[in-house]
Amino acid sequence: MPALSAAEAARERAAEAGVIATLNTKQRELDAEERRLKAAREYLFHLWALNKLRDKPAFFTEQITTKLDPDLDGSPAHDVDTADTRVTALRAALPWSMDQDELNTQAREYAAEQGMRTTRVLQRVPLDPYEEATDPVLLLRGAHLHAPLDRDSLLPCRTEERLVTAVGSITELTVAEDVARVNTAGLPALVPKLLAEFFILDRALGQDLDLGQAQGTLPEYGTEPWRQPWQPLYLTWQANYVAIPFQEADGTGNWVFDGNRYHWTGNGTLTHRIPVSGRQILTPTSGHQLEGRLAAYANGRTDLDQSMVRALRSQLSETDELSQRLDGLSAQIGQRITGSGLRPDGKLGELIADGDQGAPRPGNFPQEDWEGGDWEDSDFQELRSGHLEFTRVTVVDRFGRAVGLIDNPLHFDYARPTTFVPDEEAGEIEQDRFAQLSPRLLQPGRLAFHFVDGRTGQEVDVTAGANPVCAWLIDNRLDKAIACYGPEGAALGDIRVVVDANGQPKVDWNPLPGSPVLEFDDLAAVSPHAHDFLKGVHRQGKEGFDALRGYLSDALTAIDPDGPDDASLAYFFGRPIALVRAELALELLGPVRKDVHWRTIFEQPTPELGGYRFPVRLGEQGQIDDGLLGYVYEDDYDHIETTLETGADGYLRSIGTGERLKLSFDGPRAAVTLLLDSRAPVHATTDILPVGSVFVPQEFTDRALAEMSVAFRAGPLLAPVEPDTSGTDTLLAPTRRRPSAPGRGPSATATTGRARRCRRPIRRCGRRASGPGSVPDSWCWTTRRAPRGHRHDRVHAGRGAARRRGPDDLPAADHPRAGTDLARYGRRRIRDGHRRRVGGRRGRGHPRRDHGQGPRRSRRSALRLLARRRGGVRRPHRLDLHRRAAVHLLLHAVHRQRAGAARREPGHDP
Repeated sequence: MPALSAAEAARERAAEAGVIATLNTKQRELDAEERRLKAAREYLFHLWALNKLRDKPAFFTEQITTKLDPDLDGSPAHDVDTADTRVTALRAALPWSMDQDELNTQAREYAAEQGMRTTRVLQRVPLDPYEEATDPVLLLRGAHLHAPLDRDSLLPCRTEERLVTAVGSITELTVAEDVARVNTAGLPALVPKLLAEFFILDRALGQDLDLGQAQGTLPEYGTEPWRQPWQPLYLTWQANYVAIPFQEADGTGNWVFDGNRYHWTGNGTLTHRIPVSGRQILTPTSGHQLEGRLAAYANGRTDLDQSMVRALRSQLSETDELSQRLDGLSAQIGQRITGSGLRPDGKLGELIADGDQGAPRPGNFPQEDWEGGDWEDSDFQELRSGHLEFTRVTVVDRFGRAVGLIDNPLHFDYARPTTFVPDEEAGEIEQDRFAQLSPRLLQPGRLAFHFVDGRTGQEVDVTAGANPVCAWLIDNRLDKAIACYGPEGAALGDIRVVVDANGQPKVDWNPLPGSPVLEFDDLAAVSPHAHDFLKGVHRQGKEGFDALRGYLSDALTAIDPDGPDDASLAYFFGRPIALVRAELALELLGPVRKDVHWRTIFEQPTPELGGYRFPVRLGEQGQIDDGLLGYVYEDDYDHIETTLETGADGYLRSIGTGERLKLSFDGPRAAVTLLLDSRAPVHATTDILPVGSVFVPQEFTDRALAEMSVAFRAGPLLAPVEPDTSGTDTLLAPTRRRPSAPGRGPSATATTGRARRCRRPIRRCGRRASGPGSVPDSWCWTTRRAPRGHRHDRVHAGRGAARRRGPDDLPAADHPRAGTDLARYGRRRIRDGHRRRVGGRRGRGHPRRDHGQGPRRSRRSALRLLARRRGGVRRPHRLDLHRRAAVHLLLHAVHRQRAGAARREPGHDP
């Protein structure tokens, strides 16, 4: 097949993106309908299971027949049948099968129907899973369950010559009469001799003779009284559960999130005690799991004493501990019973299918009419949050013997992790009796990250051509600027602090070479969120800009997913920071579960769980493999939520416990603009769910990073070219300021002698240049040739003319344009540095110094390394003057940083 041109490949990628977006849209509709079908099947199973109970309320018996009729429109059985039909139709519209081979075949046929090339393969990948909280674990120590069930040595085989024939005066003749009383007819000839041994040992033990006098080998068993071994088999437990509501009816919270877990405030209306119980088979897995964890930790570690590790592993494997999960506790709190074994057949069995996951536990009902009788409180709880009080814990062995560990709730003592100790006292009852259970979901759920397009806000998975990356930012250390790149890596511009005509610092936009965004307001059309983010920096002024740069530097230092082996030269300039748009949502696997009490089974009330608002803390400050630097909540670009502590609540404010970002299952999604290192994931902590993490898909990052080129100032000062005007330009040069005369603006005078480092970046005065031939500033690109019209060895000296400057062109010291001389001095100084350092020779008084920690490398070899890694010019002598000068400045700054000699002084740019 012939290769495609760039335009044809782009059109093919766009067509494929449209096919994938359409397919994902259909898949999303199918997933939602399948979740609704599963919930309808579960409700139908509850009705069927309740109808199988012997005792039922009268009103239930009267209505249940119509509820289970699949032919009656509006009945739960008919709703399941209708939902199943919709699911079948949605599955037929896309590749779907439970068999992987058949699924691959359907995917190939679907791709061919959509006109995709045969070399392209459609694959179905799973979304983030739904997580379900596990039941608490009970750890037992001292139950002797670690004792082996079989022997470690071989079972000895006793032959005839090893049998005992005498013990002292007791011989085979002495016991011959006893042996003769036993009928051994038809048995092997060895049996009478075994009986003789038995009677000899029995008389010897009765007379308390010394068995050491025995003639023959004593048997392994039978010489001592037998004791029945202790072999635990299962655990039975009973407890009372006291629920603590997540919040009161007026919205007052009873639980507080500290950023990692929930704490009880001591408030709340305590419900009645809910009895729970269970029985589980005991297995000695705790020690083996600890031993396996230690083995995984020590694998490949050369800094550990291996003999100590082996001894510890052996000790852990023999630990007399066992951990057993209290299976069924959460299900009973949610009014379900697991493992009931009930299953319908016939038409209802086909409709319910896999909906029989837990039989209902409806409680009791009054004997009188249900409207006038007194109903008991329902045991249904939407969350597992409360106190657990054990009333009985018993270990039963294989022979039916039982040991009661807890048989009185008032007198027992057990160890608890700190997270299970109640935060407050439960009335007048001592805390030692309870184990606190923090809020957990009773059905599968997840915290979903939905990446959305940076321009339209449409979800990436269902929108062709969408890109969640709004822009790329680089904290340019050399220029003290924040550079902005497009989602695909194209250079747009940077913001920096400049000095206006009044001598006041301000944050200004400067387009990068080749950028289509000449004015800052034009950035809104390219990337709205990047424009809004940088606009927020503009509003903060110099203080906010400096604070943001300082924070980005500190935050990036704490992120290192590649470890110390990362030798990327991009670190010298500043690492790329992705500005990513996403939406966060709390999602349940199906609708919120409802009460199945007798009183509400037909008219179930709306659960309150969907309206609860749970804080979400993004980022992990203590982990170097978490890539989040901060985020902007919704469109509030006047504040940045930071992962590191900032000590203030202004423009940069710490995420803290995540109280400002709250989500609910029924509420809308929360939109955030993330600042992150794309190499590392972003973590999210809620405590009601396991800590989640998400990566930005590589399809949106790899190509952009490959196309990105770092630019920094290094060449002479350039002035705009406007051929249709006449006169001269006034340039404000970055020289050391002198007191200006009264009534005059800021002076810009040339310095004498050795050139001084500039305090402030150069800022043009007067009208901005426009048009394709305009040159905003002078830049040096490290990987690409400068765009046409950017000549680094020229200074545009006047309007309508451009010529080389020579020594005779220096203006007088009091000339308004004298500040441009600094460009010449600066270039001359760079040339000197180039000759000494980039050229690789050492003059007198310049001995070689090794500032780094690694192997020595000459400046010339470092220059070659830079050219080779950046994919640009490969031989140093082919670099033009200013590109060499830029590389020299880079290497010089790097060596100063590594030597620890960089200092920040007034008027000094390290």
